[in-house]
Amino acid sequence: MKEELNLSKDDWDKISELPDNILLHMMNFMDTREAVQTCVLSKRWNNLWKRLTSLLFNSSEFESVFKFNKFLSKFLSDRDDSISLLNVDLDFRPPHEIACLSDCTLYYLGFLGRPRFELEPLNRLMEYAVSRNCQRFSINVGFDCRLDVDPVCFCPSLTILRLSFTPYGANCKLPKSLQLPVLKTLYLHHVGFTASDNGCAEPFSTCFLLNTLVLECCYLDVDAKVICISNSNLSCLVLDNKFEVADEIVLSTPKLRLLTIKDDCCMNKFSSTCNLSFLEKVYIDVISYDEHSSVHLSWLQLVSNIKEMILSADTIRLIRRVRHFCMFSCHRYFYDSRPIVSTIDFFLAIQY
Repeated sequence: MKEELNLSKDDWDKISELPDNILLHMMNFMDTREAVQTCVLSKRWNNLWKRLTSLLFNSSEFESVFKFNKFLSKFLSDRDDSISLLNVDLDFRPPHEIACLSDCTLYYLGFLGRPRFELEPLNRLMEYAVSRNCQRFSINVGFDCRLDVDPVCFCPSLTILRLSFTPYGANCKLPKSLQLPVLKTLYLHHVGFTASDNGCAEPFSTCFLLNTLVLECCYLDVDAKVICISNSNLSCLVLDNKFEVADEIVLSTPKLRLLTIKDDCCMNKFSSTCNLSFLEKVYIDVISYDEHSSVHLSWLQLVSNIKEMILSADTIRLIRRVRHFCMFSCHRYFYDSRPIVSTIDFFLAIQY
């Protein structure tokens, strides 16, 4: 064959001569659609894609959501079920050609009359990932749809979970408790929390290995008034934007070391059931202000033993506006061996 094609040594297909494990390693970095397309290269590549361990799906690369769903269903049917999954990353959003008024556009606007049919492939993907012992699962949904994420909330093999939804409409609501025994990192964007009978949402206490938790623009169920972030192992916590409906955010995180509070999240009242003795670094970035000054500064009472505290310029401006800032002077906050109150007083002297 080599002689018939009259190929020089430099022109010969060297990649196809590599072992399967090296080829699969490279293909795992590719978009799954492109990885499947390698089957046309030669017989050598015919079935390699069926053994991928990392799946990357992007619906916007398809002409319509319907074609994406068809591809996804076909892929899951043909994949080698004996191979475990390491990573699943799904970006489910409108196609690039969204300007034309198509069925996909109607779906995006929330007018499609058959949502169960359209969401079935996504539900199947989650169930498939759980059944194949997936370790890292990420989904980013850009449609206004109500997706049941319960399958990945009860996955015993997940170490990293990322759920992100559009801010328009009620899209995703977590169960009362997450049964993820080996989960280490959890990122949630515009996700709702369900309350227990006492009106408190406490979803994280059974994630025994959870180390990093990021909550952005999340909200509580109508029956919930308090979100309790309870976890005995949590080390890093990021709260970005306020919790809608929540009257109070309660921390029960005795091993917390890093705390970040951003955007409007300072509008929520904060309290803690423990003294946060391991807390080392706090970053505060507040961009809005209203008359509820005591609520805005309730986070100050959480940081009595920290080594480093970083305040954004907007946060310092907020503190300047609070008339009763002296109410916190009885607490001792340390920053580079100096009381934090004194440090803040220094910043307040700066004119903006």
